[in-house]
Amino acid sequence: MSATRRQVLATGASVAGIAFTGAVSELFAGTAAAQEMGRSGYGPLVPDPDGLLDLPKGFRYRVLSRTGDELRSGEGEVPSNPDGMAAFAGRRGRVHLVRNHENRASASIGVP
Repeated sequence: MSATRRQVLATGASVAGIAFTGAVSELFAGTAAAQEMGRSGYGPLVPDPDGLLDLPKGFRYRVLSRTGDELRSGEGEVPSNPDGMAAFAGRRGRVHLVRNHENRASASIGVP
């Protein structure tokens, strides 16, 4: 039985929600309630010199692709209008990142 796009996205959303719940308490670690529990959070955000993403000291990020970059498959460009993403554990420590893009007629770069 094959899954519809809607079923795949719904499953991905629920899996992403489960994976995210482990970190929910850390998101609010700077709140008064968290302070009472003895947590101090990750500290203040440090302004990103590139102006993309401010993170706490000691954290870093890496841009994997941007709208218009060539797809790894070589079959087009990364579409515009991204609207969802989830990460799944793969074999040998790999992670599979799945991104969804709205397929709009008005998109600057459509979904291939």
